[in-house]
Amino acid sequence: MRLKSESDLPVRVIISMVTAGFWGTIPTSVPAEVTFNRDIAPILFAHCAACHRPGQSAPFSLLTYSDARKRARQIGTVTRSGYMPPWLPESGQYKLEGSRRLSAAQIGLIEKWIAGDLVEGDPQDLPEIPKWSEGWYLGKPDLILKMKQEYVLRPEGPDAFRSFIIPVPITAPRYVKAVELRPGNPRIVHHAIMYIDKSQSARRLDAEDKEPGYDGMRLADIQSPGGQFIGWTPGKLPLPSRDQMAWRLDPGTDIVLEMHMLPSGKPEPVRASIGLFFTDEPPSRQPISVLLYSKGIDIEPGVRDYIVEEKYTFPVDSLALGIYPHAHYLGKDLHAFVVLPNGEERSLLRIKDWDFNWQDDYRYVDPVLLPKDSTLYMRYSFDNSDTNVRNPSSPPVHVSFGSRSTDEMASLTLEVITQARAEEATLQSDYEKYLRDKRIQEGENQVIKTPDDSLLRFTLGVLYARDNNHGSAATHFARAVELDPKRSMVRNQLGLSLQALGRHEDATLQFQAVLKIDPENINAHQYLANALYRIGRIQESQAHRQKAAELAVKSAEAALKNIDRFLTDHGDEPVRLYNLANALHTVERHDEAIMLYEKALEAQESTWRMSRGIPNFMLHHNLAGALSAVGRFDEAIKHYQETVELRPGDAQTHVNLANVLQQTQRNKEAMEHYQHAVELDPHLAPARFNFAIALRSQRRFEDSAEQLRAILKGYPHIAIVHYYLGDVLDRLDRVPEAVSYYREALRLAEESGESSLVEKIRERLSTEIGVEGR
Repeated sequence: MRLKSESDLPVRVIISMVTAGFWGTIPTSVPAEVTFNRDIAPILFAHCAACHRPGQSAPFSLLTYSDARKRARQIGTVTRSGYMPPWLPESGQYKLEGSRRLSAAQIGLIEKWIAGDLVEGDPQDLPEIPKWSEGWYLGKPDLILKMKQEYVLRPEGPDAFRSFIIPVPITAPRYVKAVELRPGNPRIVHHAIMYIDKSQSARRLDAEDKEPGYDGMRLADIQSPGGQFIGWTPGKLPLPSRDQMAWRLDPGTDIVLEMHMLPSGKPEPVRASIGLFFTDEPPSRQPISVLLYSKGIDIEPGVRDYIVEEKYTFPVDSLALGIYPHAHYLGKDLHAFVVLPNGEERSLLRIKDWDFNWQDDYRYVDPVLLPKDSTLYMRYSFDNSDTNVRNPSSPPVHVSFGSRSTDEMASLTLEVITQARAEEATLQSDYEKYLRDKRIQEGENQVIKTPDDSLLRFTLGVLYARDNNHGSAATHFARAVELDPKRSMVRNQLGLSLQALGRHEDATLQFQAVLKIDPENINAHQYLANALYRIGRIQESQAHRQKAAELAVKSAEAALKNIDRFLTDHGDEPVRLYNLANALHTVERHDEAIMLYEKALEAQESTWRMSRGIPNFMLHHNLAGALSAVGRFDEAIKHYQETVELRPGDAQTHVNLANVLQQTQRNKEAMEHYQHAVELDPHLAPARFNFAIALRSQRRFEDSAEQLRAILKGYPHIAIVHYYLGDVLDRLDRVPEAVSYYREALRLAEESGESSLVEKIRERLSTEIGVEGR
């Protein structure tokens, strides 16, 4: 709702705020005569003057009797209705920090003062006017950042939502314990939210806009710093992070300051500042932002009670630290609640009269326990009728999901930690699965509307592939190829999904098509080598494997030509360090690769988050491979174990860990990981083969033969598998069967040119079995 003058009610820019250190005495009863100096001034000083004073965001001051008398009836109306001081949440089961709600006794004093002819009272009863610090509330920051240049807000028009990019000039990682935001022009800034961007993708939007910053709200690539909410609303006091929850700030990071600004009738300059307060102590815990949202919003004009519901069930005991609800102007009743495992429902936050103009985030006084199997619910209602005084359209129009303020959103972010530190990865993995399932459903809904969008098809295929649903993945990849046949990445992904389905001939055709388009595509050569090997075309497979290796070395050598200069220029950027480490690993400079992998890991945000696009499990996995290559097996095991913890469903990682465990004679543990790999991916031939060889070493010959036969069902052309099946059958004294497998192994080995294996098989046939080699 927009008002024409200060006397109109409710006035959108009247602001009251609790200011620490200036609380007035709350009376237990109303005195016979209420005076401004004794009774009302303490309330105004404590709850209103932080903003209702010269130079602040409110349009008028309330520091004197004259100020208050002129607006007495307005003050009575807004406090009686609860519109002022601005505090949207209902009183609930869990206390929130910084509640601005007036008590019934304080409201009663205001009512009686107005009814009693607005008595000023004895001047000696007037408390001292509060003194506000001219400096930073938390003291001098360790680093002060400012918008690169001033932005001038237009004098008229709708509210402005604009994001500004502020680079962070640090050369080494720092840990941030507190942030203090200064909007630069609090009179026209309604609220601000701070995010961090490690990908620097927001810079592109900034560069495309002629003015400082860019219109609109947050991007997918930016995130809450350390999983925490950091924002500014008029009068809000900055709060340090909870104990041991400072957040990491890396070199090359941009701060994205999203600001909601209100035109005032004249051009208004804005240049915000950010104060950062550092600590030398790295965090021992980092919150996880659990986001519930809906992109399916579709509200017809006139609908008064449109409902959006979402839910998520926690896989481990967790603690809620803070909560942030979000909707636009049509939001009406926003409710966040949790249903405990015993069926009990508890309200986490309820806003029965949502006002987009007063949105805020909230922190619980005490963390809220969410036991394992508790379900978080978001239930929001929206009003798109002409009875909604906040509806920006008159008459109402059709409204759907979107980032513009005239579009609509529904989201709920809960800041949580797991009760046990060791269960962070479990929660993160489960929540990522929840998001992936949700994005798949959103993608399928979008495909119905735009079936010929190749990028959408490709994205949906990737999501299905990550979920091991290769049938659905192949369907979408195949359609993407039809729509855009020259995209190598799409064909490679289609080939991989076809391989996962056992359709190796079809996969081969896709990889060959890629090489016609891009003859030096390393991945396509490697993928084609694998596919050809599985259908028995061994010599062709080896040729492509060799080509892939040559190209990889060539690429690595090119990347390493200026390595010293690169490291000087880019410092600790994890993605760069990771790529250089991979290049060093490729050309067998393993010790240097290990050093850079370790530096990249140090630059990461936490053990489960992504930093600049490189997931930690990949860093641990590749570091383990380099350590193994130089014989540092105990360290390699440690990093493979970390990889397994981060990606417990990745079969190949279990195989790699088992291989190194065998190197250190930890055979029992190795067997467990081989077996788990087979259970996770029955089609992963290397997992079954290594499992079979491990069973053979334990003289479990029948079990070994069972695994080898399972491999041959899918891959009948692999000579070494035939050879070992003959070997274990020989050890079981099943000589005729053994001979038949040896002979098939010999035929395949001769065809593929595996000379060392040919000699071994001939020796076995002639000496151990006593049969001629032919």
